[in-house]
Amino acid sequence: KESLNSPIGRVLETSSDLRRAHPPARIPALSLSLSLSLSLTAEEEKKAKRKQRREGMLLAVLISNSEGNILVERFNGVPAEERLHWRSFLVKLGAENLKGAKSEELFVASHKSVYIVYTVLGDIHIYLVGK
Repeated sequence: KESLNSPIGRVLETSSDLRRAHPPARIPALSLSLSLSLSLTAEEEKKAKRKQRREGMLLAVLISNSEGNILVERFNGVPAEERLHWRSFLVKLGAENLKGAKSEELFVASHKSVYIVYTVLGDIHIYLVGK
């Protein structure tokens, strides 16, 4: 053991005196509630992202023949007034871009955050619209 006259002994004595004079700090209730609220906010953000991924980012599926007649259409979360616009837009897009395309060749178009993947399978045109 070091004697109390040595520099190390004095440091040990000083640090033990400090521990007795100043007990360990307690976390104030405000800090604790703030950290809990930040944790909840992060958890809520994760849930919102998961919900957004699950919430059908697929907006529309449309299948038409090579003449532009719609055979099947399914919309997810697209208002009724926008559906007519989407129908005519997709058929026009296919008429312009799918002529002479090889079967199963994929095409991609995008506008802002909406992506359209479309292809030809024989005489059938398939369109997928999503975010």
